[in-house]
Amino acid sequence: MTKPRESPKQRPLEMPSPAQAAELTDIQYAVKNRQSFYLSQVIHDELHAEARRLQRSVSWVMQRAWRLARNRLRLTPRKPAAPRL
Repeated sequence: MTKPRESPKQRPLEMPSPAQAAELTDIQYAVKNRQSFYLSQVIHDELHAEARRLQRSVSWVMQRAWRLARNRLRLTPRKPAAPRL
């Protein structure tokens, strides 16, 4: 059995120094993390339609949506804590 050839994209990531990291954008410094999201069929279809319209990946659309929405979400009041018994 032969070992599969490793592509250049599969090389381990080298973490930049703090000084280098400060100069990198979010995209350049991003580490790939696979996530699963459970979405309604309507949202799923809209997300895919938007990705096709923009000629971008669904991942790109999700990341862009998060960046645009996160400050607004931070302004949302927290849910009151449940009383302790």
